[in-house]
Amino acid sequence: MEINYIQELPYHDYLLWLDDACAKTREDQQVRILICSHPKVLTMGRGDRQKQEHGLTSNFHEHEVVNINRGGGLTFHAPNQVILYPVIKLNSRFGLNDHLCMMAKAFQHYLAPRLELSYRRNPLGLWLNQKKAASIGVELRRFVTAHGLACNLQKIPFETDFFHALNPCGLHSDVYTSLAENGITDDWQTFAHGIGETYLTLLKSKL
Repeated sequence: MEINYIQELPYHDYLLWLDDACAKTREDQQVRILICSHPKVLTMGRGDRQKQEHGLTSNFHEHEVVNINRGGGLTFHAPNQVILYPVIKLNSRFGLNDHLCMMAKAFQHYLAPRLELSYRRNPLGLWLNQKKAASIGVELRRFVTAHGLACNLQKIPFETDFFHALNPCGLHSDVYTSLAENGITDDWQTFAHGIGETYLTLLKSKL
């Protein structure tokens, strides 16, 4: 298994890594994991692109929008997040549902002594009571996973008016929260490595 940690990786550089990782994993079946954050960027999945509800082309309120092929709609990435991107070739022993649950479990297990997050399928993500702390959006490329889980470690750094207009993943902006707003004080590196080690431990027990 290969794992890398990169803070504030430009989103287009991540997409280049993803294309390369997916191609390699399809051939050698090795698990490749990237844990990172991104500078501010919006991404639009298949859901909103098909509905055309936002009338988006390449920007939204002067923020760049990148069209990608994950499920879900318009959402955001920013330096406040810790994002888990596992590239795995699925099989009969480890399918899509296993993949989604494993990502969620890594965050739940790491935070369990301090905070209890619930994993919900609709709307998909990790929740703290009625507040959403993490979003999940995936794509399958010929049985190889792409994209992953983005958790708001620190307070979301978008202007209030803009975030209200955004409605990430079709949810009102007031629904979203961060771990820092709920007592978690880890810095980015500490949290990212904790998630990475937890995820690897869980994954090795399953594969």
